[in-house]
Amino acid sequence: MDYIGSKARIVDWVFQHVRYHLVDLGISAEGAWFLDGCSGTGAVGVRAAELGFSVLACDQMEYAYHVARGKLCLPVGRCGEAAEHISAMNSLPPLDGPFTRLYSPGGEAGRMYLTEENAGRLDSC
Repeated sequence: MDYIGSKARIVDWVFQHVRYHLVDLGISAEGAWFLDGCSGTGAVGVRAAELGFSVLACDQMEYAYHVARGKLCLPVGRCGEAAEHISAMNSLPPLDGPFTRLYSPGGEAGRMYLTEENAGRLDSC
């Protein structure tokens, strides 16, 4: 998802500079802590974790916190289990419910946050 302020497009550039300074200071990412203050949905924190950092991420917006937590806290050993649950939810027949009515283009509010198909899947879940 693209959000205003997302750092997903510049994360490679950010970590080129982080790596430069780590080398200059003689620090390894393995075992080091990375603070992702104002983390949003966690694009920078996720990359830091991929590089071996332990990550402390925080954001004042509760929605962003939950998205970042989901990205950063799922143990790798449970990714297969998560994929099974996602597959099961994606195979549910769409229903007409509050997500469809309030957050899809065909709903009574006419919003375009979700496609009608995805809104219907959320209503099924």
